[in-house]
Order: sequence, then C-alpha cells, then structure tokens
Amino acid sequence: MDGFDAVEVDNLDTWTRFTAIDESGAHALAASYVERAHAAGLSIGQKNAAEVAQFAHDTLGFDFAVTEECAVWDECGAYTSVYGRYLLQIEYPDALTSAGLTFDDVCARTDRAPLPILRDRDLVPPDDADCVYASCAPRDKVGVAVALQEPEHCLISDMPRRTTSGATKPVASGHRDTVGAWCGTRCTTCWCGATMWGSRS
Repeated sequence: MDGFDAVEVDNLDTWTRFTAIDESGAHALAASYVERAHAAGLSIGQKNAAEVAQFAHDTLGFDFAVTEECAVWDECGAYTSVYGRYLLQIEYPDALTSAGLTFDDVCARTDRAPLPILRDRDLVPPDDADCVYASCAPRDKVGVAVALQEPEHCLISDMPRRTTSGATKPVASGHRDTVGAWCGTRCTTCWCGATMWGSRS
C-alpha cells in the first residue's frame, strides 16, 4: 500500500475480552490479517498478549509488537525475547502510579523496548494541559544509548517486512515518516520502525 509500511491490529487476545470468539478463532482471524498485510507488502504488528508472543511471531507470522503497560505487568521480556528491538512500548501515568512505579523505573529496565514512551491515556493534543509525553533515552540494537538531534522526520531503514513467500526483507532506506507521540512542535525523539535517526531530513 502506497504511503504505509506497517499496520497494527488491536488486540490479539480478543478471546479474553469477548465470549463470542474463542482463542483458536482469534488466532485464525489474526493469521488472515497477517496474510493480507504481507500480500500488500506491509509489516504487521502484534498488539499486546505477551503470553502468546512466541506463537504470534513464529506461527502466525507477526513482524513486530506493540505493547501497552508491559513494565506495569512485568512482561516486557516476553516481547523482547521474541521480537528483539522490533517492539513499540507505551506506558500510561495512571497505571504506573497504581503499580508503584515511575517512568524512570521503566527506562532503567534491561528488558525494555529501545524507546518506550509515556503518554496520557486519552491522547489529547499537544496544546492541551493534560497532554503527557516523555520518552526514555533511546537504545540501539545492543542496548547502547543513542543521541538524537530532535528530528522533525525520521528515516525508516530496517523494519522487517515479509514478502508473500514468507521471506523477510528490509523496508527501503530513506522512507519518510513522522511516527512518534507529538506533544510539542517537533518530535523530540522519533521511533522509526527499529532505528532512531538523529539528522533532520
């Protein structure tokens, strides 16, 4: 699909939320989404459901994961052990407070995503007084902090994308994107697939 590199479907653990679908049915539906995404040349992300991360990656074919509150639930390692740095991690202030954690605690975790973000649950716009946005110091693929120069745009270089045959190939280098949470006029730290870039495009 022109203009897009990936899609995320919400949520993988549907069977725990609705009685009308069981686990096998949810997995069958997820597999069909994966097939359609790959046929369109898109990566597809697993949303939550840490307990099935290995199965979702190896059997269903998800390329990356999006997790909410993995630090709160102490399950970040379940994702990073499967997806490595291909993990987008979001934490919410209310959940951290309830768990007796701070965002600094999240950033200190060795099993966290390369660039976790803290965001208000309502995702209010940047000019709203209730807007919350913070990010940990980014880490590269070996866990080393990376310095950024407040890019307005990012360059996606190596988010895995599956072909219809199941093989993986990188997204073309140089694709412009503006992913990230915006609580200001510029993205102070941008997460681009799996690579953080520090130069303004």
